[in-house]
Amino acid sequence: MHSVAVRWASKLIVTTLICLTWWWLVLSAAAPRTSDNGVFLSVAGALADGVPLYKGVVEYKDPLFFYALAAALGIGPAAAQLLDVFWFACLATGAFLLAKTITRATAAVVVGFVAAPVVVLGIAYQPGMTNLPGTALVCLGMGLLVSRAWWASGIVFASAIAAKITTTPLVVAILVCAIALPHLRSRGLRATAVFAASLLGLALVLLAVGALDGYRDGLVHNLRYSRDVMVYFDLTPDVLGHLERWEAHAAPTRWWTVLSLLFIATACTAMWAKRTGQLTALLLWLWVSIAGTFLTVAYTYVWRHHWQAAALPALIALIAAVGFASRLWGNRAHMQFMAAALACLLAVPLGGWIPLQHVLETFKEERAEWSSWRDQLDVVSLEARLLQTVPQPPLAVARLGSNDDASFLLNLPEQATLVCPRFHFYDFSPVEDFSAAYHCLDGANVVLLTDQFLAFKNGPRGAVVTPIVNKVNAEFTCLRVDDRQICSRR
Repeated sequence: MHSVAVRWASKLIVTTLICLTWWWLVLSAAAPRTSDNGVFLSVAGALADGVPLYKGVVEYKDPLFFYALAAALGIGPAAAQLLDVFWFACLATGAFLLAKTITRATAAVVVGFVAAPVVVLGIAYQPGMTNLPGTALVCLGMGLLVSRAWWASGIVFASAIAAKITTTPLVVAILVCAIALPHLRSRGLRATAVFAASLLGLALVLLAVGALDGYRDGLVHNLRYSRDVMVYFDLTPDVLGHLERWEAHAAPTRWWTVLSLLFIATACTAMWAKRTGQLTALLLWLWVSIAGTFLTVAYTYVWRHHWQAAALPALIALIAAVGFASRLWGNRAHMQFMAAALACLLAVPLGGWIPLQHVLETFKEERAEWSSWRDQLDVVSLEARLLQTVPQPPLAVARLGSNDDASFLLNLPEQATLVCPRFHFYDFSPVEDFSAAYHCLDGANVVLLTDQFLAFKNGPRGAVVTPIVNKVNAEFTCLRVDDRQICSRR
């Protein structure tokens, strides 16, 4: 009777932890729209309307990220805004599958569906960004690989690269490690073959829809973008510049993640003699993910949310630590409870949740934002409403602005067409982008002009922005509403 009561009590505790964690997760994923999120939703809206990616609408994030967002938008605005919940589910499933191979079911469930999401929520998480899909798919790919679903693993690894190109070295290193280990060699080779075939298939799909050349150009553009941002902030466009940029953002919470990663990796390596085959794989993956993340940060870090790259090694460290603890403590039920408790404790420093008060503060902030997120779902964007006031269809629309949380080119009138593929700019965007916008205006009869774009006249691109603004003033009649104007050709 006592053992039955303990089992039911443990199930109740685990269920409560899962419910609380995923409530928090949904609140986090549904935070109010941000400026970047606005751009992504605009691109997804265009894709949902049949506009070709990288050709009819230009934003150089990876293709699977946009196509997934467009598919969610086809279900509804709430689905698009909550797409991160799906990515978290992929991540949790992958973490569970990894943990299940080195610990008992209860501890594996806690690791996958409680501790792993909490870790990721603490590492520079911003809803709707591109890092989470890549991290989630790599984690799921590893989980499928150790679970003998090598065919699915190869497909998921290829999808990870199509969602976040910077995961490429990590995926390759993970597969190489798998091939190097005798117990994973057969699966690793088969998964690698499926991975290569899947990448080829994805390339053929992009070629068929006319997006392959644009994606290739986007990879070059992103390298230049990173360099231009470094110069914009008066930093050298090299490894030292990116690391200096990271150091400027390096709050104590980040150092807790770094120190926890290194401590766990070192401690597990010191217990090398206690390893099993699965723990050997996890330990190798942990070290290559730490090295890969350092290289990613050193070569690409610009904005605060780029620190989300640390989520993958943090997840592997969490699972490896629980696995070695289970190996040392044994497989008895009460020891597995200790392993589950260890997972919850380790989620705090790995996720940078120190001091613990930060957890409560974050939850309260996200709970308070829930109502504003709900209100946004039913709001037609200002720019869409402005276009509805133009009496002369069809509308050939150009937009001159930056990315802000009011710039959603969603809910466009049916007669409106975006004729200039690039609809948002930065004051450090390449000169060629502004020159293309100047010539593209010849095909527009309506221009959306924001104050952000006008401010570029006083910045480093003033020499190429001023002729664009002068052309709008000479050829269009503008009506101001708030911080933007709608201009109709005379």
